[in-house]
Amino acid sequence: MHRTTTSRAARLLAATLTATVAFGISAPVVNAAPDRGPGVAQVNKGKAAEKQEIRAQRRFDRLVKRTDRALVRAIKETRVSRLAVIGGRDTKSALIDNVRTDRAAVAAATTAAEVKQYRAVKYILVVNVLRQAAQVQKESNALGGNAEVDALVASAVEQAIAVTALSPRSEIRSARADLSAAKEIVEAMVLAAQESDTGDDTGDGTGDGDETVADADPLVA
Repeated sequence: MHRTTTSRAARLLAATLTATVAFGISAPVVNAAPDRGPGVAQVNKGKAAEKQEIRAQRRFDRLVKRTDRALVRAIKETRVSRLAVIGGRDTKSALIDNVRTDRAAVAAATTAAEVKQYRAVKYILVVNVLRQAAQVQKESNALGGNAEVDALVASAVEQAIAVTALSPRSEIRSARADLSAAKEIVEAMVLAAQESDTGDDTGDGTGDGDETVADADPLVA
């Protein structure tokens, strides 16, 4: 009887130890969170940075395309077709060469800051200056020409065709100043020609000898 009780107690103890060991070892394994590995966070960050870089590159590519299109539009044929050769200078060809150089520089740029420095609007302003220069020169020639006008127009043209999309606006203002001075001289030439046609050397618009009796000295018999 004693032996049976001892055997039964031994079996119970052995079963208890087995269960304890089993649950003690396996339970943490079952409840443990899956190991994602030490490099998962770094991989995710790397993917996010890669996507951001792709978006930035796309924005940059769009900026380059917009700038290039603006340069092309600034010298489209409808704008430059009437540009003339002034003082032996082929203004149309000079302008197109400048734009071609700027387009190549924009295509080779590596940062948005570089591209944004190229302002196509400056070519639009230059085209306007060159058109006006051609008109002033034409008017001066029609009146017999003027050396001072020729010099001022030539200066304005040289400054205008030196302008690029990177040039400061002060260069365009300087060309305009010379052109304005030339216009003033031509206007004076036009006025002188009109007075010569009417035979008025007095500048009063009545013509020589056209004074009325009322304008004469009343004391003169």
